[in-house]
Amino acid sequence: MKKQQTVDMSQVQRFAPDFHVGLSQKQVNDRKAQNLTNKVERTVGKSYASIFIDNIFTFFNMLGLSIMVLMFVLGSFGNLFFSVVILANTGIGIIQEIKAKKSIEKLSIMSAPTAKVLRDGVECEVSVGDVVLDDIVRFEAGKQIIADCQVVDGEIEVNEALLTGESVAIKKRKGDVLLSGSFVVSGTCLAKVEHVGSENYVEKLSSKAKKYQKPKSELMGSIKLIIRVLAYIIFPLGIGTFCVAHFVQG
Repeated sequence: MKKQQTVDMSQVQRFAPDFHVGLSQKQVNDRKAQNLTNKVERTVGKSYASIFIDNIFTFFNMLGLSIMVLMFVLGSFGNLFFSVVILANTGIGIIQEIKAKKSIEKLSIMSAPTAKVLRDGVECEVSVGDVVLDDIVRFEAGKQIIADCQVVDGEIEVNEALLTGESVAIKKRKGDVLLSGSFVVSGTCLAKVEHVGSENYVEKLSSKAKKYQKPKSELMGSIKLIIRVLAYIIFPLGIGTFCVAHFVQG
């Protein structure tokens, strides 16, 4: 997927539109040309190929494969049953990680499809992705905050439970910050868009949540360390024993 172009915000000229008028069409076009819209390129996590590779080519699997080859060469087919355990463990790991990948990719806090903005003195409804930096947006009860904004007129109460876990409604007045992803409980206000796209609070929060990592524990770390140490000791001894038994003792 094409990576979203980043913009150096320190070099961006900010507009200060009258909140009764909003941005002009020319200013909106300038913002779109600067890639300062609220569109967000959805990031793709770990690929299926990476999941298979990471779960198959592990130290434990490579050790098991080496032993399997040795058993096969010796014709000791009855001792190959342990390979079933290795295959089952690998299969379970792959399935679990694929399920986690699908669940994470579905994770989305934002649900609002459109927003009401003021442009050239006219209120119009546009898709959330067409909202630009410094747009004047109208928020009312039941609506979701679609971008980080600052209240410029009016008063509302918002619920930030999806972001902070706090279920108590918070009153927002002129000058207060509205976090993207929160919901308006009551009231009406006009707010100026301060962040767009991946710079929004909700997008940064979602990005962190979507970075899947296998759970780590001290117990698993200790077990893996023991396996490695034993492998480094037992494997050479096994080869040595095999050589003595077949080449020295005949």
